[in-house]
Amino acid sequence: MTERSAEFETHHKLLLLETLYDAGLSLGSLPDEEALVEDVLGRAVGVLDASRGYLATFGEGGARRAEARVGFPRRPTETILAEDDFVAEILRSEGALRRDAFRLLRSLVSAAVGVPIRAGGRTVGVLVLADKELRRGGKAGFDEDDARFLVSLAGLCGMAIENRRHLERLTRDRERLEEENRRLLDETGRSAAGRLFVGDSPAARRVLDLVGRVAPSRTSVLITGESGTGKELVARMIHARSDRGEKLFSAINCAALPESLLESELFGIERGVATGVEARSGRFESADGGTLFLDEVGDMPLALQAKLLRVLQEREIERVGGRKRIPIDVRVLAATNARLSERIARGEFREDLYYRLRVVEINLPPLRERREGAAALSRGGVIRLEDLQWLPSRAPGSLSEVEPAADGEIPNLRALEDKHIRRVLKMAGGNKSRAARMLGISRRTLYRKKSLGH
Repeated sequence: MTERSAEFETHHKLLLLETLYDAGLSLGSLPDEEALVEDVLGRAVGVLDASRGYLATFGEGGARRAEARVGFPRRPTETILAEDDFVAEILRSEGALRRDAFRLLRSLVSAAVGVPIRAGGRTVGVLVLADKELRRGGKAGFDEDDARFLVSLAGLCGMAIENRRHLERLTRDRERLEEENRRLLDETGRSAAGRLFVGDSPAARRVLDLVGRVAPSRTSVLITGESGTGKELVARMIHARSDRGEKLFSAINCAALPESLLESELFGIERGVATGVEARSGRFESADGGTLFLDEVGDMPLALQAKLLRVLQEREIERVGGRKRIPIDVRVLAATNARLSERIARGEFREDLYYRLRVVEINLPPLRERREGAAALSRGGVIRLEDLQWLPSRAPGSLSEVEPAADGEIPNLRALEDKHIRRVLKMAGGNKSRAARMLGISRRTLYRKKSLGH
């Protein structure tokens, strides 16, 4: 061997080692098995100067999973693979095989080397190179160094395939368990958050039955009922049992934000609308493919009602300050404790939006009709007075609650309302959100009443 040839051999061996090292680092990060076999075959063909190459992996029962080829004119059929003697011999072997001047995959080749790819104790693929090119004094056929390199590369490929398929099995098992969990949740009436919709009365059972029937559809649902009856809980149950259950469930309280903030929160905003404002997406965009829950929709300002109606009709949104229409795929669920028919009559709520939101209505029975709500609120298995705050002992505004003023006169309605609000705020420990729920009004309405002098 000349000095030039020896130097070439040394560089070539270093290249083989570097290729194996790099493959060991990168094969596990490829996105799928197709990408993996393309990467492995490309490395093998390039470093061993092969004119042709073929790599195929197989799944359970011998079905072909992934394939890559270089120099072979078309994808071999299952029959061609099964009939190829050299491929069959490789699949039965435990090491590298070499052969000269024969037909491989029905193509004439001058020389070839092949190795099986093993994972999990069984053969899952085959790697074959053919027709080595002559470069800088290299040999015409594939030698022992080439075969050893190919065995090592196939070993790395096999480990990467085993890890990937193990991850796929774990993913399938997780999905199966999640599906089983959803089925069990359906049977028990448990929400996606793991809480129970409490109630075994006929009315509560009707709610659960309706939830089960409406969940798989794309229908808009309006959930009505008094405060504290579990409207958001029902919305989450509908989402969890739908085909969107793995996507985002986004909830927003329409009464908790002023109009300008609510608009940008729902539809997003473009950069530069105001000083220092950066572009950001809204709830509709972030919930794309999932479910958007509009709580207290009855308190949405009329201008935003018109924009919401257009979104429901056209399935497109425009950000605040933007001109581009953005398509969205969002199921809208809405809830209110208000009588929307009365608000429509007063011109406070759009009738066309009402019918868009109320394709199906689910009316939740009040807690006073669901005595088993009391057990869920109790501590230590004992139902106490504070657990029954939602059960009024006397009807609000009844004569038994009306106390004469110091001068003997009956207080007017505003004074009675003021006194009742202050009493409920005290019961709620000053928590305005809780007080609003106890009063059956929105937080915004509570603030408005206070600003009128309460």
